[in-house]
Amino acid sequence: MSLYSFVEALHVIVAVGGLGQLAAIPLIAGNPEWGNVALLKRMLLGASGSLVVMLLTGIWLLGLEDWTMAHAGWFSASMMLFLAMGALLGISRGTLKKIVVSNVPFSKSPLAGRLRALTTWASIALVLIVFLMEAKPF
Repeated sequence: MSLYSFVEALHVIVAVGGLGQLAAIPLIAGNPEWGNVALLKRMLLGASGSLVVMLLTGIWLLGLEDWTMAHAGWFSASMMLFLAMGALLGISRGTLKKIVVSNVPFSKSPLAGRLRALTTWASIALVLIVFLMEAKPF
């Protein structure tokens, strides 16, 4: 197995394991009986940490292939979506902190809908990134 294959496998494992849980967060936020605030905190923290590992392994992959893909349009679009996803996750974590500090039950918090929307948009960004990385449409 080459170094490139190993780093690429690590990149994909982190994408599936770390960011795959991102799709469950809006579902849990929409149905508070499925989970609790502590679970949502752990999932958001895990997804945020996975973004860091994704960035590092992605940069490593680019370096291993002499940065040739860095100039492609699909790569630039996926990087913009990656930054947007990171911002959405950061805002989501802040929103969850506000819910906790408010001492209002999660199911009754007016911010629960915002958390659900933010994490839904982050999930959509993730799906678009995966499409761009695999299809390389432009």
